[in-house]
Amino acid sequence: MKFPSKQTLSLAISRLMALCLTAFGSFRWTPPAWWQRLKTTLLLAARRNPKRTLRVVGTIALALVAVGAGSWWWSTRPVPQYCSVKIQSPYQPDTVTKQSSRLLVMFGCSAAQMNEISKTPQKTPELDPAMPGTWTWENDRNLLFIPKVASFDKDWKSGEEYTLSLPRGLVASHVQLETRSLSFKPVELNLQLSEFQFNVDARNPALRRVSGIISSNWPLNPESLRKKLTLSFERSGGILGASSSSNLPVVMTFNPTYTQVYVSTENLTVPEYGSIVRLVGKGRIELASGGHADIDIKGTGEVPGKKGSFKITEPHVIYARNERFEPEQALVVTTN
Repeated sequence: MKFPSKQTLSLAISRLMALCLTAFGSFRWTPPAWWQRLKTTLLLAARRNPKRTLRVVGTIALALVAVGAGSWWWSTRPVPQYCSVKIQSPYQPDTVTKQSSRLLVMFGCSAAQMNEISKTPQKTPELDPAMPGTWTWENDRNLLFIPKVASFDKDWKSGEEYTLSLPRGLVASHVQLETRSLSFKPVELNLQLSEFQFNVDARNPALRRVSGIISSNWPLNPESLRKKLTLSFERSGGILGASSSSNLPVVMTFNPTYTQVYVSTENLTVPEYGSIVRLVGKGRIELASGGHADIDIKGTGEVPGKKGSFKITEPHVIYARNERFEPEQALVVTTN
């Protein structure tokens, strides 16, 4: 095989460069200082010891080829199918049965070992803070935790963060979980104030109070709540008189499960002019379960005065049964 002469190669390269210059224009590259130093070092090393320089350059080239081949091999590997894990956070305890809310761990695939379905797994998850209870596989995807607590003060704590750790051996060996550590918080405290208004006792008209009902989704701590509630009586002095304000004692009565509290004033003396009773609850309280929560309660009850006008509000019609159990219409009105 006859190779082209040096003149032929030079002519071909010159024409190729001219063609590139016509098509793409000229480029100018200024090498960095480190490139010049590296070039000089390599040239000096090649002159002093050509074989050693060739071995070093060959080793570097092989390393670069190996890294490229390894990256390509890794990118073409099958992507593992990970199983998702979610938590259904516990709600407030059942105040009727006094049973604690359950914790449900939901897997996005068939994760349970077949011989452990409807049973307690050999490797059980860990809760931090710890809570006694039993774990059971409801089916191949849902793992249920039933707390075993003796009283509300050992139950879930509203607003507190819990960490759940899933040990190895809990799920089937072929299942790869997205994560083995999850955090959650039980449902937050929710307080609702209703029917905060002026009332006259139907059996004893001399008893006049402003009262309302606070409903909670968690059992409350009576003493802690009492410290955060204040009642104030804002008396009006009429058109020309001066107004005044004073604090009132808070009367509280709880239901057996401490999820509802009847809040009222003591017996009020009807003022000369229409006045207002304000209920304010703000700050952090303790719950019966031992957790803490922030509250913000506001209520206003109007107290009619002796010199005020008589008012009828909220008239509406209802259907009621008479003594013969027949439906009849009845008009219900609210007065001051």
